[in-house]
Amino acid sequence: MSRPGMVLPGALVLALFLALLPAGGLRADTPEGVALLQSRPREGRGLPFLPANTVRYLSASYRYGDVLLELYLVPALPGEAPAPDDAGSAWDPFQCPPLGAEVRSGDSPQADLVLRSVYQGMLVYLVTPREFSEHCQFLRSFLELFIFFLDSSPGQTLQRQQDFFRRHPEFPAVLELE
Repeated sequence: MSRPGMVLPGALVLALFLALLPAGGLRADTPEGVALLQSRPREGRGLPFLPANTVRYLSASYRYGDVLLELYLVPALPGEAPAPDDAGSAWDPFQCPPLGAEVRSGDSPQADLVLRSVYQGMLVYLVTPREFSEHCQFLRSFLELFIFFLDSSPGQTLQRQQDFFRRHPEFPAVLELE
């Protein structure tokens, strides 16, 4: 129940509605413009699209129609720049207002596109097929709901602890791409 004057984001309402539906057949009934979480966030080490590295991250897959999107989240230690040293990878500015973003350059036309953005002390990487065109909408929708969930979760923090996060934060199950 919501309190008088409390407004829930549209994506949160849609996520709650879709959570009540049976999992089988959900993909066929997915509304247009909606990305669905395919797996719980998982912790890993060594971002697969960068030169040799040991960066710890949380990742999850989203499905948008027939497109599979991979999202990687790298939080920063207090006072630390969140970007790992990716020497050997060239990054070009990518227009994604109001977020600052960069795209990895020099890849073959068949390769996946890797987009990165720094937001509130974390580095977010989005790996998509080249033909996907909803990068900015996806990033904005994900970050808005992710930060909302973190702010609503007592004791959760974006700062890495000895165990990376005290517990893995929830990733939004449903993202509306407007």
